[in-house]
Amino acid sequence: MDLFKAVCAYLDDKFEWQIIWKVMIPYFTMFGMALYVFLSDREEVIVKTETPIEAIGEDEITFSSKPVVEVEETVVLSMTREQKVCAGIFIVLNIYFAIFELTQLAKKQFGYFSEAWNFFDPTSIVLSLVITVFELMKPGQMPYLKTAEALTVMLLLIRIFYWMRFFSKTGYLVALILDSIERIKYFMFLFIIILYTFGTPLYILQKDRFSREDVEELSPLVSEHFTWVPLDILNNMYLLSLGEFEMMDNYDGKYGGFVWTLFLLATFFVQITFLNVLIAIMGGSFEEFMEIRDQTCLHLKLTIYDDYQLVLNVDDAKASFLVFIEKTEDVDMDKLDQIVEVLGDKINSSKDALGFMTNTVLAETKALQAQLKQIGSDTATQNAILITKQNKKLETIKDDVEEMVDKIRGNSDETPINDDTYEQLLELTQGDHVTQKQIKQLNS
Repeated sequence: MDLFKAVCAYLDDKFEWQIIWKVMIPYFTMFGMALYVFLSDREEVIVKTETPIEAIGEDEITFSSKPVVEVEETVVLSMTREQKVCAGIFIVLNIYFAIFELTQLAKKQFGYFSEAWNFFDPTSIVLSLVITVFELMKPGQMPYLKTAEALTVMLLLIRIFYWMRFFSKTGYLVALILDSIERIKYFMFLFIIILYTFGTPLYILQKDRFSREDVEELSPLVSEHFTWVPLDILNNMYLLSLGEFEMMDNYDGKYGGFVWTLFLLATFFVQITFLNVLIAIMGGSFEEFMEIRDQTCLHLKLTIYDDYQLVLNVDDAKASFLVFIEKTEDVDMDKLDQIVEVLGDKINSSKDALGFMTNTVLAETKALQAQLKQIGSDTATQNAILITKQNKKLETIKDDVEEMVDKIRGNSDETPINDDTYEQLLELTQGDHVTQKQIKQLNS
């Protein structure tokens, strides 16, 4: 999902304003032109129609080479100059959007008709072009003109729902509506059956329905607004489901008890049961849809980019780089929360144990430092004692050596020291270079 959002944000930065300026603004301009052309009043013009007149008799003599015609003047409603200008803009913009539809058809082929929008767009474009061109060339002569104009405006308004998908505030609502319609398609099949279940008996009863005096026929139990009976039955029961009891005043009379029974059963099943089931279906759709709201909004925007990539500057996007980090595996968030919680507990317990160990080590370190200081002081004392003893010993040896030298000198100045005595003196005076020098002089 993070990667999907990153890609959509990148595309928004590159293409969002291109879509708004190159597609959406032209569409709403076209819609405004259509409203002005179709809704504003038109001016009256006189159209002259010439009809050739045939000769009445064989003996009639014609003295002119020109055919005899009858001129008929007819007043029709034609576009004003401003309306013709707007109609020209309307035609150009319809051709502009027709290019997009043809491009999508060539790209998607049969997949083009898999989306409901692609049924509305070509229909509105074709109707718009036919109506506008016909009215410019032959004003007031197109059959079913107002019906075609009303249908065109309705299709253009439906198309606005397509553009509302481009914005995050309205896009998910449009998708929710379409999703709800998709979910209730089987429900609507059952709903139509229940309408006919109670509407068809009413129509059968009205065929043999008379007043209480059996003199004149009462008004029908099923209202007649269409020329086809199934549509009249469906329309009557649909109005009943909405609380519009159009034929209720005619329920009394022959078969009155049965008619009122059908009415009560119809209101219970149609209004109370079926419509509440419909609300429940849409409520469930809303809850499920809100969980994927963000993804849906992004997906809808990407489909618009894909439909109108013909006007997008794709080369600019290709020249840029998008750097992202992709997760190697998807982790369940609940499981991840449990792991984080366990790790937090272990870290807290480790902190307590580490604190105790740290205090212990600090105490042991202080004790060791005290011992080292004590050992250091003891060692210094022992060294001082040893040095003192050594110095005393050296002094004693030195005194002994001097005494022996004096004895030797006293005996004879010319008598050399024997080898044993000489070695003994050198050993005793080891380190005392002055004394050893004197001994060597005596020995020489």
